[in-house]
Amino acid sequence: MNGVGSTWRPDGPVRYRRDGINRLVGVMPATCKQGLHALHVVGYTARETTSEHGSQELLAITCAACVSANLSGATWYLVRTQPRPELAELDDEPYRDIEPQLMERPVTR
Repeated sequence: MNGVGSTWRPDGPVRYRRDGINRLVGVMPATCKQGLHALHVVGYTARETTSEHGSQELLAITCAACVSANLSGATWYLVRTQPRPELAELDDEPYRDIEPQLMERPVTR
C-alpha cells in the first residue's frame, strides 16, 4: 500500500451517523471505487487494516466484480475516525464529495 517515497493516500474518512436509538452506524460507499458496480449486488469484502506504518486505522472495501475483472483500484481505503460502529450500511450519498464520478457513470445492478 505505502512504499518508501509513496504518494499513496487514503480515499477519505469513513462516514458515520447515529440511528434512532443513538447507535453508531458506519456508512460505507454503496458503489465500487471505479463507479461501475453496486456492491450489494456484485459482492464485496470489508476489512479493518492499518496503514503501512500503523499511523492510521483503515477500512478497506473491495469490489468482488472489479477483482474478478482484474481492474486496478478495486478497493476503497477509508480512515476510521471513530470506534468500531455497532452497525454498518451502504450509502453513496455521504461520499459524493470525494468520488464525484459515482453520479456520472452507469452502475451495474
